[in-house]
Amino acid sequence: MACGVCRREGHSNTKKKPCTLQPHDPVTPEALRKRYLRLLEFEKANIAQDKEDGYKTRRLGLAEHISENIIKNIIQNHLGDPSCTWGCAVGDLYSTKSKVIECKSFTSEGPTSFGPTQPWNVIYFLDARGWLTDALVLWEICLPNTHEIWKNIKVKEGQTKDEQGEEGRRPRINWDGLYPQIQEHCKKVYEGTFEGIFRA
Repeated sequence: MACGVCRREGHSNTKKKPCTLQPHDPVTPEALRKRYLRLLEFEKANIAQDKEDGYKTRRLGLAEHISENIIKNIIQNHLGDPSCTWGCAVGDLYSTKSKVIECKSFTSEGPTSFGPTQPWNVIYFLDARGWLTDALVLWEICLPNTHEIWKNIKVKEGQTKDEQGEEGRRPRINWDGLYPQIQEHCKKVYEGTFEGIFRA
C-alpha cells in the first residue's frame, strides 16, 4: 500500500511515525505544457466549429489537474517556494512554507464552490477568464479557512459561507461577488502568459 503523504509504496504515515518526505509529484513542466496546449487546441477547434455550424456550445473550463499545476509553477517560480508540490493527501497543493494550499480557478463569470469542511492555510484564485487569449491572473489570500472573514462571507440566499457549510451545503459565489468582500487581503502575485509561469 502506498503512503498517503509521499505516495511511495511500502512507506507509511502514522501518528507515532509521521511521514516527513515530500509528496511525490509526477507533473513536470513538460507534462503540464502538453496537457494545457492539447486542451487549448481542442477548445479553439470547438470555437471554430461553433462559428461554422452557426450555434454556440458551452465553453470548457480548465481541468483541476491543469489549473492546480499552473498555480504550483507560479508559486515555485514567482513566489520562490520550490517545496510546493501537487498530489498531496490533504489540500490541492502543499509546501513546507505555506502548508495546506487550496486552489480555485474560474474561466467564466460562474460561481466557485467551497466544500463545507475544506481546510487550507493559504488559498489561491486563478482568474483564467482570458486563458484562450493567453492571459492568466493569480490572486493569493493568506487567510486560513477558519478565519472569521471567511465564515462571514455573504453568499447566495442571504446566508454566509459558514451558515451554508453548517447545513452541509457547498457555498457558491463568483469572483466578482467575493473580491469586494476580501480585497484588503488579496494580493495579485502573477499576471501574464502560460509560458511565463515557468520563468522566475
